[in-house]
Amino acid sequence: MSFRKFTAVFLVLLMIGTPVLGQTSAAEAAAERARKQKEMDEQIVTLLDRTIAEIGGLKLAQNRAVISAMTGDLYWRYDSTRSRELFRNSAGELLNYQAEYEREKLENSNSAPGFMVVEPFDPNDPRFEVLNLIGTRDAELGLELMAQTRPPAIAEAMARIAQQAAMYPAGTVAGQGMTSGSGVGGGADFDRARAQQELSLEQSLTMRAAMNDPEKTIKAIKESLAKGIGVGVTTLLQQLMQKDEKKAVELGGELVSKITSTDLTRSQTDFNATLTILQFATRVVPPRQANAPKMFAFTPEQSREIALKLANTFMQMGTPAFVNNSITRALPAIEKLAPERAAQLRQRDAQNKKTAAAAPRPTGNANQPRWNPNDTPEAIIAAAAKITNARDKNAALQAAANKIGQIADEARARKIIDSIPDERLRTQARERFESNRANRLTAEGRLEEAKASIAAQPNRRTQIQQTVALATSFFRKNTEADREAAADLMNNAKGMTNPYVENEDDLADHMSLITGYAIMEPDTAFRMMEPIMDMFNEMIQASAVLSRFNKRDRTFKKGELVMRVNGAGGGMLPFRFVPQIQTLARVDFDRMSLLADRYQRNDARMLVKLQILQGYQRWLPPPQRPTTSLN
Repeated sequence: MSFRKFTAVFLVLLMIGTPVLGQTSAAEAAAERARKQKEMDEQIVTLLDRTIAEIGGLKLAQNRAVISAMTGDLYWRYDSTRSRELFRNSAGELLNYQAEYEREKLENSNSAPGFMVVEPFDPNDPRFEVLNLIGTRDAELGLELMAQTRPPAIAEAMARIAQQAAMYPAGTVAGQGMTSGSGVGGGADFDRARAQQELSLEQSLTMRAAMNDPEKTIKAIKESLAKGIGVGVTTLLQQLMQKDEKKAVELGGELVSKITSTDLTRSQTDFNATLTILQFATRVVPPRQANAPKMFAFTPEQSREIALKLANTFMQMGTPAFVNNSITRALPAIEKLAPERAAQLRQRDAQNKKTAAAAPRPTGNANQPRWNPNDTPEAIIAAAAKITNARDKNAALQAAANKIGQIADEARARKIIDSIPDERLRTQARERFESNRANRLTAEGRLEEAKASIAAQPNRRTQIQQTVALATSFFRKNTEADREAAADLMNNAKGMTNPYVENEDDLADHMSLITGYAIMEPDTAFRMMEPIMDMFNEMIQASAVLSRFNKRDRTFKKGELVMRVNGAGGGMLPFRFVPQIQTLARVDFDRMSLLADRYQRNDARMLVKLQILQGYQRWLPPPQRPTTSLN
């Protein structure tokens, strides 16, 4: 073979082989990633199994309920059957906790015979957090366990509120008496709050359970209509529209019939829901694009029926305040759907406002001008100038200062700030404006302008936080010059920080630095985190000792940290910085897990380890296979 022919053959083979080599290399890389992820999954399952084995060692039933629910949630990715077992165990511990709480309440009660003690919510009750967490994984199971764990007091409260709603129209003297805490049995305000919280969670779980099943969606809509008018029905109708358009239209008609046949003055919940449904009926529905989901909408006739029902409700005599105060909100939709009623409603609205203005005002505020929190900052400051009561004036100026921070027009914002008469509030408004301005410039990629804005920020703590945020923005641009700029910014932030953590503020500054270094220099972040983990350990142990001598302290009970799904310690410092700990776990899970092992207390160590896993799982892609056991 001549040299020329050999070269040609070689080049052809090279061109054919290069893509094959590239494909092989990519396949090997993918296989290596899959192998590492499988190893990591097995490591996490082992950690979860160890945690589950330790649950029985916890003293408090509420803690056993929380940890069972958290491990069940984390296990879902690997074995959904095991997760459900853990969720049921959690429900069983909730029942144990309720029994313990009732027994303790009875033992500690010093009330005289025949005197009804009104108990507020138990602040340590984890039931709603636990059920909501379970519902994110299996809404049907969440509903089942919700019914199983519903305390008799809540069931009785729901029945009592329903009975009162049927007996007494809202807005009447009798009805107001029954809902203000003076009704039979006392504590009606707490009862109403308990019942409303229970119903809201039940509705949320019902909607989740019906998400992909037309029959369940239909059942959920009918059950909701049987109980009253619920805002969530429109969401369910939208879901049903994707599966069974004919049934969705039919049930939409039933919703309209429910609205038109209900006395909306008797229930503020039904009234507010109808008002929201009216807004839904008049929303602008864009033209449907190809492959876009079908949008549920009422017919023009149905929308008009809803508008007329509300118009008639507004015009009734003796309507309660919640009706009278809503005419302005409903008018735009009614003008669109039933324009012949608009003039009449405007007249009624003006009459209501005139009556309200003439009504006696509370003592001490008779001559105080009113200010509207929805007004512009300029209008609020002008109204505040006429207020003589120092507390009311301060509230108005504070509201104006809060609004200024959201203004993008810098010239206007600075002019308004200069017009605030109170020096302290003027300084706060300026700091908030500069802080929001720096954040906005950073988000827009105007990094040099953001740097100048941060330098002008008078609050050192805010300067540190924003300097770190700006450094990470430079770092992510991923050029040599930008990374050098990021390093300089981090040095500036470090220079503003006390080298030693001496108080709560110093700790917050150090955690801000750790957040930045976790992205740019992980080794530096972990070195900074090591002594802080030891401080956290000391804080928790010291709090446990002090708690024994303070009966009002709810952070610990029977010597054990009281846990919640979303944390613990009632705002205790170590649990305020969980997001930073989770960020470090994303960088190096093993290293952060070893740091968590420094906790001497089993309760704190167990909780923090699960929080680390929660953060780590959030960054993982969803599994590409059905959840099956890795054991």
